[in-house]
Order: sequence, then structure tokens, then C-alpha cells
Amino acid sequence: MAMTGKINAIGVAGVIVSMTLTCMSCRRAPDYVVQPDKMAQVLADIHIAESVLDMNHANYPNDSTRKVVKQAILEKHGITAETLDTSFMWYGANLDKYMDVYEQTAEILQNRLDNNDAIAAAQAALSVSGDSVDVWSSSRRYVFSDRSSTQSITFNYNGDANWKSGDAYTWRAKLIGNPGNALWSFVTVYNDGATEVLNTRFSGQGWQEMRFMTDSTRTPTRIYGLMQIDAPEQTTVYIDSMQLIRKRLSPEMYSQRYRQKLYKF
Repeated sequence: MAMTGKINAIGVAGVIVSMTLTCMSCRRAPDYVVQPDKMAQVLADIHIAESVLDMNHANYPNDSTRKVVKQAILEKHGITAETLDTSFMWYGANLDKYMDVYEQTAEILQNRLDNNDAIAAAQAALSVSGDSVDVWSSSRRYVFSDRSSTQSITFNYNGDANWKSGDAYTWRAKLIGNPGNALWSFVTVYNDGATEVLNTRFSGQGWQEMRFMTDSTRTPTRIYGLMQIDAPEQTTVYIDSMQLIRKRLSPEMYSQRYRQKLYKF
């Protein structure tokens, strides 16, 4: 009886192990889809390519030219459009695996951004002169998720000889993913102690922007801003092509200052 009990126990244990291994194999990506590591690389290249296409619409004006770019990405990774579509369908039905892939994609994009930070900083500086110039001096791209330690972007610049009263700033970027109920704030401090603030909220994808006009009767000494992303659970938000465009005083634009709030101290 004791021997029979041992045999039965061993048999049950074997069945449990077999079922566990079977379940594990069921959760693996099948051979006919792009495997997770490669899928993350493909998605990273696609996200970057889409941003380049949107920023250079004149060079890629129609679907035909865009398909050429996508095909180049597929050939780089040795896969077909049909395989990619099939893979999207499989990952869509296995959301846990899909989220794992997107976390890898976020890491890949962040690593590429970190490598480009020094280049971005060298290409833009707030002290540049000119009537219309991009003065953004930080990274152009960011990745946020509900697991990120921070979900905000800030800037803080002190005035210099190139600043003029009435300068207008347009802060803009392209968002991919669901940013939630995001907050966008712009603040200017003047030499008389007054502070002017503009707050707005947005929740959509694609290009978003806010425009701030400094007071033409005051001298700005500092500008700073905050973009606070509220990424919903199990989502990733990609921010690309961050810009801060400064333009000189424009009477046509100056009337839009009515939404800004001035605080005097």
C-alpha cells in the first residue's frame, strides 16, 4: 500500500509538472509571430520612423512614400508585412505579452534618447538670436508609463541679452499613446516682481501645443514650464519632437494673452 501511494504521488507530481510546462509553452510566442525581443526593436524603429515622416511631410507627402519607409524597416529585420500583421493580432490577444514587449520598446527608445541628449543640447541654446528660433535645449523625446518614477517634463531658463519684451513662445510636441488628463503650464517672471501664468489641459494624441505671449510693457527675467503626464494604468506615452519656438512681438498674436493670468507682488 505504501509503495502504491508513492507511485500514485509520483504520477500526480508528474502530471502537475507536465501541465505546468504545457501552460508555460502555451504562453510563449509561437514560431509564426515575431518574437518579443525582435518585436520590441521593430516597434522602436516604427515609432521613430513615424515621427520622422510627420516632421518631414514635404518629403513624404503620400502613402506610397511612407510605405517605402515601412518596407525598409521590415527588410532590416527580415520580416514581411503579413508576419507583422499576424504578430500584432497574436499580441493583441495576449495582452500580458504585449505589455512586456512595450516595456522593452520603452527601454530601447529611452536608451536611444540618452545617447542623443548631448547632441540635442548642442543643437539648441536659449541664448541664440533671431526673430524665430527653436530654443529648446533638453532632450527632444521622452517615454512615460504608469510605472515611471516621474511623469513630468520641466524647463527653467534665465533671461539674456537676446530676450525682448513681447516675445512669444510656442511649446509643442507630438504625443503617441494616451497621456491621460495631462497638465501643461508656462510661467514668466518679470523684473518688477510680477508673475504671469498660463495653464491648460489636454488628453489627445498627435501634435499638441500651447502659446504664451510675454508682456510687451515688462522685461522678462525668467521663464519656466511644466508638462505633467498622467499615463493611465498599463499604458505607455511617447513624446517626440519637443520644441520651444520663440518669436518676436506680433500684434496679431498679442490679443491671445487674455487667457494668461498676471499676479503682482
